[in-house]
Amino acid sequence: MLLLSGCASYDVRVSSIAGNDSASGGTYYILSGAKDVDSNDLQFKEYANYIDCAMAGKGYTRTKDFNRADIALFLSYGIGDPKDSVSSYAIPVFGQTGVSSAYTSGSVNSYGSNAYYSGTTSFTPQYGLKGFATGVRSRTTYFRYFLLDAFDLKTYREKNDNVQLWSTKVTSSGSSSDLRTVFPVMVGAAKSYFGKNTGKQLSFDMYDWNEDVKSVKCDNVHIIEATPSDPIVQSATKQQVTVESSSKKVYLKDGSILIGKSINFDAGNLKIETSRGTLTIPANDVLKIE
Repeated sequence: MLLLSGCASYDVRVSSIAGNDSASGGTYYILSGAKDVDSNDLQFKEYANYIDCAMAGKGYTRTKDFNRADIALFLSYGIGDPKDSVSSYAIPVFGQTGVSSAYTSGSVNSYGSNAYYSGTTSFTPQYGLKGFATGVRSRTTYFRYFLLDAFDLKTYREKNDNVQLWSTKVTSSGSSSDLRTVFPVMVGAAKSYFGKNTGKQLSFDMYDWNEDVKSVKCDNVHIIEATPSDPIVQSATKQQVTVESSSKKVYLKDGSILIGKSINFDAGNLKIETSRGTLTIPANDVLKIE
């Protein structure tokens, strides 16, 4: 109880549905799924970064080039109006319920041919539950949600047909009205089910210190537009070259960037060690390394 004090608990529900052809890995382009929210909105970018961290763990890479993306992700989110509720509860009332025992003591006095008795009786009270009183409490809750829908861009380009690959709906109800606080918790609960079929709605009790929540708060997934005219700094594709650094950035032709502490060129491929594992990228897809 002491360990959990001060840690917020969140009730999160996840429902995901996917087609049979949904697969992990590839590149994605993320857009706002709400008409009144622009993809350049600062709040949208913050929430999209949590999605980036979750998708990276499933082998996906975000791109800023729509024409190179395998799938399109539409992200929408929101929070409902406050809902007040009143409930009653029973309060136990304790007190004296009777007498458990009695003790009498006294003396006899005689005066001539008459006798008199004088005594005192002591009672031991009995205590217990006398009944219940009614208490009333009020609570304000908020409904929080986000939706993530994935569509096949390859089919869209070839046939101009919108094919939905999967859809994940995440909801939560609680006392917090700060969606910025609750959003990473909801993503942490749902990230394992992106692209999967849950078959039903799943319920989770999540905490701030949960490892799944921490994993979507990564700082290494940031999309930076690379300049196509920039030359490739490293071109050693036949011999092995390793660069050790905690701030090396690899800019790709699709406009995305990878960050890692170890970069290795070997046999025409670039291997970069990131927080989500080692990724192998063809050297021809690299614009520059800083």
